[in-house]
Parts: sequence; structure tokens; C-alpha cells
Amino acid sequence: MAFSKKIWYTILAYNGRVIICLLHKEQKSISQGGKRYAETRNHLGVIEISEEYFANLIGHAVSECFGVAGMVSSGAVQGLRSALSKEEFTDKGVSVKAVNGSLVVDLHIAVTYGLNIATIVRSIVGKVRYVTEKATGLQVAKVNVFVDEMI
Repeated sequence: MAFSKKIWYTILAYNGRVIICLLHKEQKSISQGGKRYAETRNHLGVIEISEEYFANLIGHAVSECFGVAGMVSSGAVQGLRSALSKEEFTDKGVSVKAVNGSLVVDLHIAVTYGLNIATIVRSIVGKVRYVTEKATGLQVAKVNVFVDEMI
């Protein structure tokens, strides 16, 4: 089978499962209502990306950055969820919003004491932009990093 259009693809491993995202560079939309958060249409069909996927993808990327000691719950829902469950969630401390067709990411982190916070934050911003744009093809307009704790 030959494809006449160029298709961008990313293969992601998430919690032991392999997720394959086929993306075409055209016809992308972002919606904040309902379960669907981002949508990409191509000749193969429609690909819908949920807000939970973005939060997990970004949370995993931030956790791998040097100097990040952990994520801090942001908001009442995440705080209540972590109080009721002893399980650690990868979307803890991550909030993703759609603004004017691009993404705005808010991160709440704890950093390791004695390290340069500005360097850690620059590293996080670069990695979040790269990982999100590479995996989904959607543009990240802004990454806000809130350092809530030093450990």
C-alpha cells in the first residue's frame, strides 16, 4: 500500500503499552470541551488526543529532568486524589490548557536543594516544548514552571 501524502509518526511506550500516533501536518484543532482535547485529521481518519495524554506525556518528561526532585499537586482535584490514594500519578503537578490554537502548560515542581533553579527551569521548558511538539505536532505557546518546594 502506497501513501500519496507524507505522514509523520511517533511510536510511544506508555505504562507498558505501545501507543502509535499517526499525524499529518494539516487540519489540526484543539478543543477544551468534552473528552477530546486535540484532533488531527488525515486521509487515514481522525486522531483524537486527550488532556490526560498530554498531562502524562509532560509529567513523564519533567520527571526525567536533572534537578527535579518531584512533582507537587496543583489544584484541589489533584490534591484530593493524592490524599485518598497512595499511588503516584504521572500527571501530578501538570495542567494543560488550549489558548488560541496552541498549548499552555503549567507545572508545579519540587527541586533539589543547592542547584541552580534558573538552569533547571530552562531545561524543563526546553524538554517540555520538544517532547510535546515532537509527539503531537501541536505548538506549545507557553510553559509556566512554579517551584513550590526545595528538597
